[in-house]
Amino acid sequence: MVIPPRGEANVHISHRDELVTLDKVLYTGDLPRVDYGVSFDIISSLPDIPAPRENTYVLNLRQMTVHQGEVYIETNYTSMRSQFSLRRWLPLLEGEYQQKIMDTLLPLAGTMMVETSDQQLVMEERGAVEIPGKYHPAPAGGYETRDWNVRPELFRSIKGEAWEEIGLLPGSDYNSEISLIGIARDQMEAYNPTLIYCAQTHLSFDSVKKYAENMAPEAKEHQRLFAIPTASLELLAFMNDEERIIGNGLGCLLVFGYYKHGEDWFREAQEKLRRKDWEIVVHTSSFM
Repeated sequence: MVIPPRGEANVHISHRDELVTLDKVLYTGDLPRVDYGVSFDIISSLPDIPAPRENTYVLNLRQMTVHQGEVYIETNYTSMRSQFSLRRWLPLLEGEYQQKIMDTLLPLAGTMMVETSDQQLVMEERGAVEIPGKYHPAPAGGYETRDWNVRPELFRSIKGEAWEEIGLLPGSDYNSEISLIGIARDQMEAYNPTLIYCAQTHLSFDSVKKYAENMAPEAKEHQRLFAIPTASLELLAFMNDEERIIGNGLGCLLVFGYYKHGEDWFREAQEKLRRKDWEIVVHTSSFM
């Protein structure tokens, strides 16, 4: 979904304190649980999935719309265990069960398209998290909390990821406001929708990389950072030639290209990718 760049004041969140889960471990907390009609017998027959950070709540997307320039996002919760189960179990399910999960379980993530002072876009090779060995813009991460009464804030969370992963200090390292420019969802590998932000920094890519290397290497979230040019032809060539981009990451690059280079660039990029058997669905007013 491509939207005009919107700041925090133009993004409105409505949230329900309820839980959608895909998990062999029955939830025993005090949040109301949403039943989407997938029997526990089906879930119990699936292979065991170890998941990181148990007892962690993740914002789950219910709907996103744009009306008169304002963005409206509706959320509830899922669990991090459910997020990782989704990636591994969904291909094993069929028919109505698979569709119900695809329509209901949408753990929300975010990524920031960071354009450096030398007109480079910060990318990463994923490590231990998500889909190892594939490429995605950096920083990226989920909207998580251990206390469901303390709901994650979308813009604050992505700034936190930028500090944690690539060392950007809120305020001093940016020379633009952070804008929300769209949302992407890969339905082949990662499944969860990703909110796409954009910001510029006065730092060069080499400076950003040095900051990142000094931050948290033990997290093993990215094997390496690298840069791609934001110029029209170079960005298009990278997307067309590179087979290792995670689908959500490809969607992020498409949305960024639209923001940076306009509708004609976007149409050309879609056409080139469709020739490579990518199926791309574009939304402009309502996601899902």
